[in-house]
Amino acid sequence: AVALGLDVAGGLGGAAERLVVITHGDYGFFLTDKGLTKGISRQRLGLEAERFWFLFFGRIDAHKGLDTAIGALARMGKEAADKRGDATAASALPGLIVAGKPKKEDMLKIDQKIGDLQLRDRVRLFTGHIPVSDIQQYFQAADAVVLPYRESSTSGIFHLAMGFRKPVVACAVGGLKDAIDDGVTGILVPPDDEGALARAMELVATDSATRERLAAGWSSALAEHSWERIAALTKAVYQDVA
Repeated sequence: AVALGLDVAGGLGGAAERLVVITHGDYGFFLTDKGLTKGISRQRLGLEAERFWFLFFGRIDAHKGLDTAIGALARMGKEAADKRGDATAASALPGLIVAGKPKKEDMLKIDQKIGDLQLRDRVRLFTGHIPVSDIQQYFQAADAVVLPYRESSTSGIFHLAMGFRKPVVACAVGGLKDAIDDGVTGILVPPDDEGALARAMELVATDSATRERLAAGWSSALAEHSWERIAALTKAVYQDVA
């Protein structure tokens, strides 16, 4: 059984002792071009090189809380620039890369919120199907990944962030609260809380010690999510059943 953030064992009674949890695997194999640096990726995407960029990646649905991330970005305000000590406050304010295919009705609401909050210079939209060959470019361009989901079973985006060794800020819902070791491999906040999300994003954007700690946290996580371990566990389950 794959962990989905659900009380699976609780509903199985005596059979719970036969439940085996096999984690989602590391997506580091998407990192295929060693020469594709952060600078090159930002240049290709037309992003300011000096700005701290968060990435929201994947299909854009209401339950994924992109509107919450945009509201949080606006709340960060000039405090982030002041803490970074940058002279040019406008360019120092963190930005958000949005890359994924939206539903038309969801995107209309998102676009309106971006305009209402005057964030068009800090939110860059790359809407539509993202080819597999372009995934690396978006993750290399980003400094951190945000998963502001309202609900979730599990998320391959978190494992993409793991593969690219990016700090993660996520809402504590579904499988995310099980997959992410709060304060070690990412920062968890309550869902639908723009203030809490803004504070966590600002911490990651302004505190290099936090970013270094989260990057170091991947060392232990990668061992747990390695495909070798997953293969061995899967094989063991089938051998046991047989």
